[in-house]
Amino acid sequence: NDIMCVLRSALRLAGRKYAVGDGSLFDVKAPTPRAKPVETLGSLECEALTQGILADPNLSGAAYLLGLNFGLRIGEVCGLKWEDIDFSKRELAVNRTVLRIKNGMRTQVVVQTPKTESSVRVIPLTAEMLLLLSRLKTTKHSDAYILTGSRTKPLEPRALQYRFRVFLKKHGMKQHHFHTLRHTFA
Repeated sequence: NDIMCVLRSALRLAGRKYAVGDGSLFDVKAPTPRAKPVETLGSLECEALTQGILADPNLSGAAYLLGLNFGLRIGEVCGLKWEDIDFSKRELAVNRTVLRIKNGMRTQVVVQTPKTESSVRVIPLTAEMLLLLSRLKTTKHSDAYILTGSRTKPLEPRALQYRFRVFLKKHGMKQHHFHTLRHTFA
């Protein structure tokens, strides 16, 4: 769109200043972009993923299930703290996200509010997910990040993406991005 705006301006200037062309030059239209198909997991892949996680449960596996079954983004999962899970109400609150941003010539990991206002939300959890999370909880600190156990340092999203790739490879599954789990949920 930016390129088309500049092109139309240049053509108008050429028409005014140099009497180039007729009015039809200004009718230049950008080609319609083709939307890439949304990638999702099939039902057999979802079942294989779930079985692989439950065969040897760990926090990374729980993170994949949060993406697949509840639609959490990778940064939202990395930003979860134990205090965000209300075991008595069976709810999970999404209050923050972790992302890597450019800071001069370097990048840094930051924790901030989620992508949009509607991304701050409370999600009802299933009994199975609550049981899995309660079994995997090893810290007594409610302000600790779930995936690291640290009170100050969350897991970096690209580290979780790497773990996801390793998991898929280990279980002989097709490679996918973590965000594919969210698309599958949707």
